[in-house]
This record gives sequence, structure tokens and C-alpha cells, in this order.
Amino acid sequence: MNSNRQFLILNKLNNKIKENIKKFININIIIYKFNDQTEDQFEISNSNTIEIVNFCKKNQIPFYITDNIKLAIHIKANGIFLSSKNKRIIPRIKSVNFEII
Repeated sequence: MNSNRQFLILNKLNNKIKENIKKFININIIIYKFNDQTEDQFEISNSNTIEIVNFCKKNQIPFYITDNIKLAIHIKANGIFLSSKNKRIIPRIKSVNFEII
């Protein structure tokens, strides 16, 4: 694991953010469900999530999903970011080849 990695937490993108992300080396994206989003909004059908995933894949940027193991598996994320309120899913992750942040 590279200790010089930088993490950016996002729930949507715009062109300015995209331009700035491309300037970084060792950047990783954490796709985060903010408090105003319901679980249904934090799915692959959400256009913001799709845009971030496609951007990361196109630019070969590692990305992580917050607290949603099913979504992370479905979109082939590099790993999962566990918030402090969701540590109970760790046993389910051990059978999947995911990095846990």
C-alpha cells in the first residue's frame, strides 16, 4: 500500500473538479453518501454516482464506495470506505478482495 496516497471525498463532479483531479498523482476518490441522500439515491442508478465511477475508470483513478458493499461489488470498486457508524460489515468484506479504508 502506498502511504503517499491522497483521498478526495465526493458525491458529485463538475468540470473544475475534474480538471483539478487530473493534476494529482496518487489521488483516490471516495464516493460518499451525504446525509441528505437516501439509500435509494446512493445506488448505481444515481447519475452523480455513475458520472464519478465513469470518470475514475476512464482516468484509471482508484475509487472506493462508502458503506455499501453491494454497490462496491457491482461497480467493481477498488475497495470500500467504512464510516465510523458502519463497522459492522467488516466480517462480510473479508471474503471479497477489497481494500478497506
